[in-house]
Amino acid sequence: IQKKLLQAININVDIGKEIQADSTIPPHQTKRITYQGTSWQATNLDSEEVRQNDRVVIVGIDGNTLLIRKAN
Repeated sequence: IQKKLLQAININVDIGKEIQADSTIPPHQTKRITYQGTSWQATNLDSEEVRQNDRVVIVGIDGNTLLIRKAN
């Protein structure tokens, strides 16, 4: 139980972080990006394309998928 609780706390810390996308992700599509040295699935929640090197914000996490939007 303690391990799961610590994982949940760590995930919540990631929400709100701004990162650089290392691949292009069309609107409402999922692709792999690198985050903290690991490959993650990332879903672009915006209605416009996230391009490689764009700054994005992690707005949520669904299982092992980062939910992202373009940073303002």
